[in-house]
Amino acid sequence: MDRREFIGGMGLAVAGLAAGAARAADGHELVLRDVRALIDGGFNRCDIGVSAGRIAAIAEPGTLSGAEVIAGQGLYVSPGWVDLHVHYVDWRHRKSAGSSVKRLGTAQGVTALLDAGTTGPYNYDRLETAVADSLGEVPCLALLNIKREGIKLSNFYMTRIGWDDIPAMGPVIEKSQGRIIGLKLRADSEVSARSDRLYYVRKIREAGDLLKMPITIHIGAPPPSLEDILPYMKEGDTICHFLRGKGNCIIGPDGKLTDAVKDAYARGVKWDVAHGMSSFAFDAVLRALDQGFDDFTVSSDIYIASGILHARTFANVLTNLLAAGMPLAAIIERASTKPAKVMGLEREIRPGAEATLTVFSLAEGQFTCKDVTGQKRVSEKRIIPEWTVMKGRKLRAGDLDRRLFL
Repeated sequence: MDRREFIGGMGLAVAGLAAGAARAADGHELVLRDVRALIDGGFNRCDIGVSAGRIAAIAEPGTLSGAEVIAGQGLYVSPGWVDLHVHYVDWRHRKSAGSSVKRLGTAQGVTALLDAGTTGPYNYDRLETAVADSLGEVPCLALLNIKREGIKLSNFYMTRIGWDDIPAMGPVIEKSQGRIIGLKLRADSEVSARSDRLYYVRKIREAGDLLKMPITIHIGAPPPSLEDILPYMKEGDTICHFLRGKGNCIIGPDGKLTDAVKDAYARGVKWDVAHGMSSFAFDAVLRALDQGFDDFTVSSDIYIASGILHARTFANVLTNLLAAGMPLAAIIERASTKPAKVMGLEREIRPGAEATLTVFSLAEGQFTCKDVTGQKRVSEKRIIPEWTVMKGRKLRAGDLDRRLFL
């Protein structure tokens, strides 16, 4: 690759490269040498110099020096991965259903987490305790459940009208000092009120409007149907679990995106994968991508069950999309820069940006990937996290993925 190709492929200004070359002589605290970095929508070979917790230089491969070095050898670097749907209030916190911390955070290449409504306004303190107990330097934000006690294992399959308290939500949101960034509802046949399936859909819309916060609705087997839910969704709100194999799938019986889904997509409703135990079907993925439905975020929905079955790890969810034929750069953007914007975080690779990055490799072989319906696809590559860089500090990652999949 000559200099002109390098500059064009990276999309960097000549001045930026000159600054990088000047810093090369000085050395950096950390250098990622001869890596393939995700910049301007594509992977490009370069060196990345990190000093004082920020990206100090991006230069041609092999030109930067540093006190610590992560050598390329086929390594890829992306903005730090962000998992936009997890449950990190775990069994220790009054028998909540969140995942063990070993399946979340920097050990998995993930640099930020969003708890998807594990707690409500009456027990939000459990979430703050979980953050303090387990997750250290990883930014952990949250959605507040419309139900006053969030997700409770003791009455998970029983929901009654009136288990909400909108006036109590405001003070909790204010006290969270920015940790709560939205509201959450699970709306499906298992946990919606039998006497009024749309009761909580109306309530979360009311709460979102009153508190001026976006809402996220988990869809599952109907009722309520997705067609009944979507009219309540506004621009900036999110539907999660949309790649289901059956029951409220975005794909209609004719194999096409439904009109209600296309209308919501066009008006700015957001879509999040939230793989979990039951929300990733290859048929739905392939049909959605074939019809241009690709403006979504990728998340794992890892909790006590899905950390063992189906989703398993964040990188495994990414590999499942790779098996479906989605381009690597598109997958990684939807798992890093795009969800970071939802959380109000900086995740970019550019001079001056915070040096919070995920370093990963592509293992080669014949990897059988299975969706939640039992359908299998073979991928010749598997995404494996190798290092997590948090504000310039490198941390080993990927032990669990290597143990499970290699």
